[in-house]
Amino acid sequence: MYAYSFAMSEYNTSKSMNYIDRYLELIPDNYNKTLSDEINSFKEKFGKEYEEYLLEQARKREIEEDKKIRSSVPFVGMSESRINDTILGTNYEIVHNSEYIKGEKIRANIYRFKKGNGIIFVARCLQGKVVKVIDYRDAPWVIPSTSSSSSTKKKSNNDDPYDVNEYSDPEDFYYDNYDDFWDYEDAEDYYNEYHD
Repeated sequence: MYAYSFAMSEYNTSKSMNYIDRYLELIPDNYNKTLSDEINSFKEKFGKEYEEYLLEQARKREIEEDKKIRSSVPFVGMSESRINDTILGTNYEIVHNSEYIKGEKIRANIYRFKKGNGIIFVARCLQGKVVKVIDYRDAPWVIPSTSSSSSTKKKSNNDDPYDVNEYSDPEDFYYDNYDDFWDYEDAEDYYNEYHD
């Protein structure tokens, strides 16, 4: 009876749907004492209203999420499927690396958003969600050109601003230049391409 009276009071005044629902949940479904018909009738009526309320709240959240996505850069937690809808658009390249989650190797998609010859933003996605972002818009990350002809010969040292021949292995090279590469594999690829 207390739960019902609180639910009715809330319903008739502020209509806080979540509080009303909590109060009604306290009333057992098999309640068959004082005012049981009235209570069951109200629970049924309110149940329909509450479903409509939840649907409306979900619609509002979707609209707000859409506004947020369309007016911002990618952010942690957003769906990878919406990455094209951000203010950065579709000027990106996708590279990949992987991560082990519970013993399973999961492939990650890394979106490198470009402006000119620099990377201005990076979003790493795992299992359909953005899990990490790095913002370079204030100081774009310029990647040395690695385009080559169809031959497999190595680049000349004149094209190498990092002077990789000063390093005996890719690991040392990566630790000295880790800010300039997305991950170790990226630095290792660069090292292998330029090292004599």
